[in-house]
Order: sequence, then structure tokens, then C-alpha cells
Amino acid sequence: MKTAMQQPKYVSTSELCDRYRRSSRTLARWPETKGFPRPVLQSVGAENLWLLADVEKWESANMKSTFALAS
Repeated sequence: MKTAMQQPKYVSTSELCDRYRRSSRTLARWPETKGFPRPVLQSVGAENLWLLADVEKWESANMKSTFALAS
């Protein structure tokens, strides 16, 4: 039996801003300052997209820091 390959799930800049209560400029700095994943699709003047799996992996590795950011 063949299994269908799952499509990757993405999260947008605005969704991440809501998730962490931070600005898009802060998210843009995080790859350099916090080891946050880089967006897989970048747009000028529009929403960037991150792989949800990459974001969740970063959260797992940085759980303590992530909760501190949201408070």
C-alpha cells in the first residue's frame, strides 16, 4: 500500500509575530542572535514563510527561552 507524501506545513511572518508577540524586525534578527531558523520562502514587502517543523524543533530546543519570550 502506497502512502501519500505529506505536504510541508508553513507558518507566516504574521503568525510567528502573534505566536511570540514580537515584531517582524525582531524575527529577522533571531537567526543571528537566537539561532532561529531562516525562512524557506522570502518575499520583499510580503510575508515570509517558515517550515512549521523547523520552528517547532527550535522551540523544543529552546523551550525555556521560548516561554520567557511569550511572557
